[in-house]
Amino acid sequence: MSEDVYTSLREFMDTLPAGFPATPTGVEIKILKKLFTPEQAELTMKLGKEPEAVPAIAARTGIDESELAVELEEMAQKGLIFRVRDGDKSLYQAFQFVVGVYEFQLKTLDKEFCELFEEYLPYLGLSLMALKTKQLRVIPVESSIEAVPAVETYNKVRELVKEQELIGVSQCIGFGLCVSTCPEEAISLVAKPDTTAPPKNFFSDTLIRVKTDRESLAAVQQ
Repeated sequence: MSEDVYTSLREFMDTLPAGFPATPTGVEIKILKKLFTPEQAELTMKLGKEPEAVPAIAARTGIDESELAVELEEMAQKGLIFRVRDGDKSLYQAFQFVVGVYEFQLKTLDKEFCELFEEYLPYLGLSLMALKTKQLRVIPVESSIEAVPAVETYNKVRELVKEQELIGVSQCIGFGLCVSTCPEEAISLVAKPDTTAPPKNFFSDTLIRVKTDRESLAAVQQ
């Protein structure tokens, strides 16, 4: 199977809400190769952007239903696609890279993947900033909200949790933000002895470089 499948998968994932931009270095293709087999890449591109049951996907793709069910569940377990349950049925869909596939890799992170993601993050971040509809945004509710100057105590939050019938708990892949806000000081970040602090204006300079790289790439592709 041609390696062009990863280029096609990159283009497909770029159509999902958060996008998956190309880079001059091709680091995004390296990430896809590390996560997906060629067969899994092909199957991902046959999935919809809304949850579907296995029989519906099988009917549309022509893949044997029993074989498809096994493959989709395996991919869901690897965090390559999204699965939700409706009663006794499992529904599957293609899923964006962030927030999505990346976060699902928490239990399988290794040094290589972290380094690839670190290289890719500035390009992805710049792409997210350019989206017309942001993932994190203010949504107007078109109604007045009563202003109540109060801070909920820990005990109040505890009661709110107790009221819930179903709670999903998951580890956080994190970006270091939790460290500064953890009230119990239960987590910390420790610098490696062989690392140095990034230079001044590192983030803004990186965004400028990435923007220039993407403009150059776009010019070559035209």
